[in-house]
Amino acid sequence: MPGIESDIERLLLRLVPGADLHWRGASDEEVAQVEASAGHPLPRFYRWFLTRMGHDMGPLAYPSIDFSVQRVLDCSREGLFPPSTRHFMIGFVTEEAMPLHIFYDFAHPARDDARVTRRHPLGGPFHDRFETLHDMLAWGALLRFRVHEAAQTCTGSLHDELGDVAVRLDPVMRSLGFVPPYTAGSHCSLFEREDMVMITTSSSPAEAPSRHVFRLAGPDPAILRSVLGTIIDETPLRLEQLEWRPPLP
Repeated sequence: MPGIESDIERLLLRLVPGADLHWRGASDEEVAQVEASAGHPLPRFYRWFLTRMGHDMGPLAYPSIDFSVQRVLDCSREGLFPPSTRHFMIGFVTEEAMPLHIFYDFAHPARDDARVTRRHPLGGPFHDRFETLHDMLAWGALLRFRVHEAAQTCTGSLHDELGDVAVRLDPVMRSLGFVPPYTAGSHCSLFEREDMVMITTSSSPAEAPSRHVFRLAGPDPAILRSVLGTIIDETPLRLEQLEWRPPLP
């Protein structure tokens, strides 16, 4: 299995052991049908995703996003989205209130994949979210199975007006014993330690990566404050808009 695919599969199965027992992949014929519907060669990673989880993502399934090959093909056949060789719907949001469906933006290929963006079914602007689908899957799995499971979380934003948040953040997090579980792009940072996890995303992959929203999670507020203090002391990053869950006294 190629590098990026094996890295993602290894991360997902570590977070959810045995998840692959529930995966159901699409057939080669179905993948060819998706490619024909897209009117564009599919990114290598998306081919892997479809062949591994195209019918069922098992416990990794998103509660309100249907990534199934059947839904993708049905939407294409029914003409629910205007034909485009640039944007292609890969995730149908099942929420009725203000759904923003998931699209590929083939004009921005990256790391054997392509940019992930969102748009309302009635039209309007696209809202870029991740540099790649594999970044989205890795970030989402860490959010669900580590951040949400932690006793204490802190959400906020990190700013570096003259540089790149991910570049500034990486050395200080490594010095604190955190390890990136997967090599993400410059618009998404992922760090794990046995007792803690930190995930970040930039406001938009289309913009300079000088602002990231972060989620830091661990056993108690004191240890989270210690990590944030080190980040502020050892980098030029500016910390803003902190929100604690549960709220601090």
